[in-house]
Amino acid sequence: MNSSVVGERAYLLNRFLTDLADRKYFWDSEEVRIFIKPKNNVMAELKILPRPTIEQVLEKVTVEAQINIQISEYEVNEYTEKIK
Repeated sequence: MNSSVVGERAYLLNRFLTDLADRKYFWDSEEVRIFIKPKNNVMAELKILPRPTIEQVLEKVTVEAQINIQISEYEVNEYTEKIK
């Protein structure tokens, strides 16, 4: 890779991390806590975390974005199937 590609990637990574840092739900996550202050092996700790449900992810995002949406169980199931 040449230096212009590396420079562009570094710039884009910095923008991504800066935008991510503005997300409160990100900083409150167990994944970030483990990464910042691991008790043992970071990868091992992350692997044993339970996977969040679609509903849990949707709740975090809608609360953070201050979106007030009403979604039926049918829609949740439909979106869950599409995501899978």
